Amino acid sequence: MNKNLIVSIIIGVLIMFSTTLLTGHTYAHSTAIGAHRTAELILRNISIVVGLIVIYSGFKDMFKSK
Repeated sequence: MNKNLIVSIIIGVLIMFSTTLLTGHTYAHSTAIGAHRTAELILRNISIVVGLIVIYSGFKDMFKSK
């Protein structure tokens, strides 16, 4: 495997789990209230999408270089 692909996978996974790493807990319905719940859900979904885009970019660059 390409070294850049491995780095992009690691960075993508770190981005996907960044909200869990920063807050120290997963999404909890009991502790989140109102607008905070909505903001947390949106932020977690955006971080997953950005992480997947980074991983996709790594795969795309790997196949482009061949």
